[in-house]
Amino acid sequence: MRSTAKKPHINVELISNNLKEDLSALNNHALYKSINSIEELRTFMRWHVFAVWDFMSLLKALQINLTCIQLPWTPPVDNASARLINDIVLNEETDLNQEGLSSSHLELYLDSMSDIGADKSNFDCFMASLSNGNSVSVSLNMAEAPRFVRDFVLYNMDTAEFGSIVEIAGSFVFGRETVIPTMFEELLKNWGIKYNDAPKLHFYLSRHIEVDTNEHGPAAERLLDSLIDNNNDSGLKALESGREAISKRLKFWDGIKNLIDERIIV
Repeated sequence: MRSTAKKPHINVELISNNLKEDLSALNNHALYKSINSIEELRTFMRWHVFAVWDFMSLLKALQINLTCIQLPWTPPVDNASARLINDIVLNEETDLNQEGLSSSHLELYLDSMSDIGADKSNFDCFMASLSNGNSVSVSLNMAEAPRFVRDFVLYNMDTAEFGSIVEIAGSFVFGRETVIPTMFEELLKNWGIKYNDAPKLHFYLSRHIEVDTNEHGPAAERLLDSLIDNNNDSGLKALESGREAISKRLKFWDGIKNLIDERIIV
């Protein structure tokens, strides 16, 4: 007799269960135990800053889709989703630094790089090229970014520009907001960098762990559930986007670890 039981609708919880192995590989990546000196931390930050930058493009893509940021203004279709994404943007784009002054999380990170003497020349070149009207791809080449950095950033930009709303949200939730706290906790737990050696970076990582765990992560999950809205086709798109985002992050971490292992310290 054929079962008449209905399959459960795909939601964030089911997607998370499907991604357990992928998330385990990410949460246990060997990179977290590879940073044991300021020199190695400088190498990490020199290239990780590109991931800090492209995070905002995914976030802004969601804001563009879920709110009205053009004239004349019209009310958002989904006020709850608009509120969730605007709350995340508020913190990411204009959080408070250690002195209580408004600062984006990218600026917090760049300050952390200056704090330990990490090389910002590649990223500065990248931003200057963007300011001159060049594409992201051209700017990455001008900045002499390694292949693994180019692949990671261009994947995220492609998702932000051409992905469906659920694909963007799937990448944002499972490639960023819900995994960042664990990744950064592993860094703080396993690396050999004392607080006094990099106080601004400790602040940056701790701030992300706090905000993403208690606020942004749960908000992003609620947002994705709302976008899926019990539609299994949308759920599958979010699942595949999340899996690909994790895969790209793993390759990104592999690239940085290889530089550290090869003692290409800068």
